Amino acid sequence: PPIQNYIRKEATAYASQATGMQINVERIRLRFPLRLAVSGVELVQAPDTLLTLESLSASVQLLPLFKGRAELDDLTLRGAKVNTANLIEGMQLSGVLGRFSLQSNGVDLTHQIAIINNAELSDTYLHLLLNDTIESVKDSASAPINWKASLQKMKLQNVSFNMEIPADTMWMAARIGEATINNVEADLRNQFYGLEQLLISGTSLNYDTGTAAPVKGFDTSHMALRDIRLGIDSVSYRGMNMHAVIRELSMNERSGLSITSLAGSVHMDSIQIHVPELKLLTPHSELNLKAQAYWDMTSLEDDRVVAGIEGRLGKQDIILFAGALPEAFKRSYPAHPLAIQLSAKGNMNRIDISRLSANLPGAFTLTGGGQIENVLDSLNRTGTLDMQMRTQNLNFLTTLSGTPNDGSLVIPSNIVMALKAGMRGPQYN
Repeated sequence: PPIQNYIRKEATAYASQATGMQINVERIRLRFPLRLAVSGVELVQAPDTLLTLESLSASVQLLPLFKGRAELDDLTLRGAKVNTANLIEGMQLSGVLGRFSLQSNGVDLTHQIAIINNAELSDTYLHLLLNDTIESVKDSASAPINWKASLQKMKLQNVSFNMEIPADTMWMAARIGEATINNVEADLRNQFYGLEQLLISGTSLNYDTGTAAPVKGFDTSHMALRDIRLGIDSVSYRGMNMHAVIRELSMNERSGLSITSLAGSVHMDSIQIHVPELKLLTPHSELNLKAQAYWDMTSLEDDRVVAGIEGRLGKQDIILFAGALPEAFKRSYPAHPLAIQLSAKGNMNRIDISRLSANLPGAFTLTGGGQIENVLDSLNRTGTLDMQMRTQNLNFLTTLSGTPNDGSLVIPSNIVMALKAGMRGPQYN
């Protein structure tokens, strides 16, 4: 210990002089063979304290080091506080790291292989402030990174992160109550990434942009998600090949919107992206999506995109997106779910809408279809949409004009309408 104390004083003095910072280490203990304990670390660049560390302990096996391998029986960091101040141009990172631990039975420096058996992070809060003064950095050639890494298990508990961009008046915050990650693989040389399982629970996410106050109902500028639970399985990614299974997703939103389940799978390769089924459920609504699209959209001979949506939308969910519409309309809107169907296919030259229907029982039925040609040509784009509508009781629409739904203004029932819409370049009719 006396020798270690002497080395501690000499090393911190030298480091302070070399960096121009004040570096203090209260205590260092190194025991045979390689058991290191450090406590009371402080890094100051006047007037800011950049880092304080309560304790760091590490236990490393000695013999594997002679073979170019690092075997970490334990690496634990506790009570770290960080504040980068002006150290990094254009950004400032600050926060508290409660506890981080790591066990690894193999970091092979020679063959660039890393195996992490277990990692845990808890009681952590980080805040990132981004400014708009970052200068672009020119790309420079660098040596290729050929590491292979695998993480067998990781656990997060009570981890919070928020980001602020004052120039864009944007603020985002996320808190993870608990998360477990199993069997992550990364092969940087072959650009392969895999994940066996991810489960997140007790999580919240907030997003705000602009200076206006949140409006009633769903507001994309002010979103607050809570009670998020997410489960993802069997994720693999290599080049253009990707596969993922969404096992579960549920959450609640500030407006009252609630997602009880979102499940499905996504497949992607160098030719196409395929969503065989994606099902969304709320307490009042249900939506089903099937889609397939080719990356190469230049072919004009066959269908490069095929998509279909069908489901029913409950009144409670529709009202959330009604925004500033009169309260009388929201009360008078029929309580029956709105059934919708949409089927479309085509390519960049022509999109055919083979089926478009909406049915609100007791109110109206709408069916039709159409096509759009020269999809990407804003000057020569053309399109037609033919619809047929049969009405029943539409008196709830009278409330949109401020008239109460008391029979003083009546919309006749059993109206049959044929609707035709068209466009040619910037002209619509």
